[in-house]
Amino acid sequence: MYWSEKYQLGIVADYLREEGYQFATEARLYSIPIDIVALQGNTTVAVELKSRDFKRGINQAERNTSVVDFSYLSVWEENITDDLVSRIDDSPIGLLSVGTHVKCLSPPVRNDPSTHAKSRVQEYVRNHVRK
Repeated sequence: MYWSEKYQLGIVADYLREEGYQFATEARLYSIPIDIVALQGNTTVAVELKSRDFKRGINQAERNTSVVDFSYLSVWEENITDDLVSRIDDSPIGLLSVGTHVKCLSPPVRNDPSTHAKSRVQEYVRNHVRK
């Protein structure tokens, strides 16, 4: 069965709220589209949501490491495979499994975005925060 990324977004948004993040969706930073950008204190996070084309999602999440502290790929739990987990484990990004709840299957590496990039993300979230 196919579940859209929009439905996944709602579940991940609830998870971020519960974890105390402020966040904005469908962000565009430096001409880079990012599904979710989030902020908790000074820590910045990006999440790419994918229902399919996981290779593209990995590439997008890896690209986001240049502008945030932590970057994740979010995938429906029934689409998680050992191969996908292995590919994520070999990269700087984290993997979120989405079902009834969100689980972090692989934590991301802390990135070192420029001060300018980090402040742009923080400003974007503060100006576009979803409640």
